[in-house]
Amino acid sequence: MAGLNMAQIDGDELAGYHQPGLNTGIKAVALLSDDWRLNLELLFSQQGADRSVKDPFRSIYDNIRLNVLEVPVGVSYAAWKLQPVAGLSYNRLISHRIRDIGGVDVSRNFTLDGNGLSSFFGAAYFFSPQWGVDARYTRAMTINKARSALAGGQVDRFRSYFLSLRLVWMFS
Repeated sequence: MAGLNMAQIDGDELAGYHQPGLNTGIKAVALLSDDWRLNLELLFSQQGADRSVKDPFRSIYDNIRLNVLEVPVGVSYAAWKLQPVAGLSYNRLISHRIRDIGGVDVSRNFTLDGNGLSSFFGAAYFFSPQWGVDARYTRAMTINKARSALAGGQVDRFRSYFLSLRLVWMFS
């Protein structure tokens, strides 16, 4: 699978899905019955937030990039060409980059929680037995605390969510 995320974070005072990022990886499928599938994925996912021209200046952030390893586990219904899916995802933060309102990289001044849990739902449409497109909405269930070495140890509470659109190639 390979595609894009359009990401946003609650808690940073920025709005909109302005942070594009990669969403790519592999998926294994186990047959539960003729129509039901258990999906296990291993994904590299770029998440975060980015300032737009409409954002107010009250946010200290200009751009936040989170590089995350995701392990989604979901159940899908595969009796149709359009295959709905829902599940949970374990997330592990690999790295982060934070730029302040002036565009200066202040990443070294922040520590973020490393582990998280998200829920997701979406659907895949297969236009051939092997090729399809997948659309998904993912929302963090856990809060990522961003602890700042600046501003007296301020803690911001980030909750990530994003839309994914991916091209899928299945082999058997």
